[in-house]
Amino acid sequence: MLTAELTRAADVLEVAPLAGRALRVIIAGGHHAGLFNAIVSGADRYLADHHTELRELFEAESPRWVPDAVYRRVFDRMHTRLRDRLAAMAADPGDEARHQFEEWLAGLPDRLETSPELRERGERLKREVLGSAALRDWSSSLWKQAKDTLRTQAADPGSELRRRLGAALAAVGRRLGSDRRLQDSVERVVESGARALADQFHDDFAGLVTETIQRWDAAQTSSQLELLLGRDLQFIRINGTVVGAGVGLALHAIVLALA
Repeated sequence: MLTAELTRAADVLEVAPLAGRALRVIIAGGHHAGLFNAIVSGADRYLADHHTELRELFEAESPRWVPDAVYRRVFDRMHTRLRDRLAAMAADPGDEARHQFEEWLAGLPDRLETSPELRERGERLKREVLGSAALRDWSSSLWKQAKDTLRTQAADPGSELRRRLGAALAAVGRRLGSDRRLQDSVERVVESGARALADQFHDDFAGLVTETIQRWDAAQTSSQLELLLGRDLQFIRINGTVVGAGVGLALHAIVLALA
């Protein structure tokens, strides 16, 4: 279900125009300034980490009649010069390559929003991602992690989840106890809901109550009345006894008088 909802939500969005708008926000906030340095630093790290591999590729593409030592010296000099050039580009704010990159990046949002070719590329990439097994695996793992986290925190009395829920419930209770407008609003909602349920299920409720009471015997009826009336039932019993005794005495007196 999670995968289907993610797919449905992403399917109605055009990737390229959305990326263009996002890039405009990034550029307007000046967050793109470090992007050039990040790219240059990444390239430098790649050259440093793959020195031997790149040298072997260089030697494999060179003519066999030149000695290997010459290839290695030429490659090492090229490798060092290239890394020096990358370091200079990163350190100089006025470097020409930096300006060219920033000009290209500034025009990219317009191209993303208007270029049919870039739009088609974005949609093709989106379809590939949405149809990939990796997305299904990721969404499944995301849901499983969420469930596991909720179970773990629910079982821990001192967890962040319990603290936040407790604080939220306490805040709601304080608000309900002090905000008269909120109290009236909640009461109206409850009353409206009760009326709607009563109107919709009137016959079902009446049948349920009737059938339930019909199944009660005398003892259960008496028990239910005691639960419903509470202490007032004792006063009803006393009043009934007193009234009954008074009526009996009056009738007895009338019979004696008439005799």
